[in-house]
Amino acid sequence: MGLLGLGTIGTAVALRAKAFGMRVLVYDPFLPSGQELALGVERLDRLEDLLTQADVVSLHAPLTPETTNIIGAAAIAKMKPGAVLLNTARGGLVDLDALYHGLREGHIRAAGLDVLPVEPPVEPLPRLLQAFADGEDWLKGRLLLTPHAAWSTVESREDTRTKSMETVRRFLLDGTLRNCVNRHLLTPGWQERRAGAVEGQSI
Repeated sequence: MGLLGLGTIGTAVALRAKAFGMRVLVYDPFLPSGQELALGVERLDRLEDLLTQADVVSLHAPLTPETTNIIGAAAIAKMKPGAVLLNTARGGLVDLDALYHGLREGHIRAAGLDVLPVEPPVEPLPRLLQAFADGEDWLKGRLLLTPHAAWSTVESREDTRTKSMETVRRFLLDGTLRNCVNRHLLTPGWQERRAGAVEGQSI
């Protein structure tokens, strides 16, 4: 299994793949040195090496100008014949037209997409989605689509609510923020205003 990105979710996938006895390959140029050793996975320095070796390619990267359509026609052509592509990260990582051709020509065996470039999809649909909607024979059993909800289980929904409340409580009590992805949006002096609110003053 080849993983593009080894963040929190990529790591969880790597551990599950290892539990099934799979050899796990990782391409992540931002991965701290040695993290692959701690997880027992193989780190590759080039995306091309991952694509040419992996039977299953699973995407776990953010959508940035550099990663937009990172899986396009050139990348798909480098993938092993009969490989499977999975995208549960961001829809814009995959060029759907290129994936259509890869599947149609039989170079890609199957694909699973939990995310799309436009959600929900709008008319006119990309050719791949239209072929899926029309139930075209060549695509049957080869494309799995889910509505950006593959994460959704009873346990994960409870966990989301619990962690949200824990985050708010921790911030109000001691001003700490774990995993704050938009810290740059906090205005100067927010810590002082928070302290004032805790003392009964207005933020």
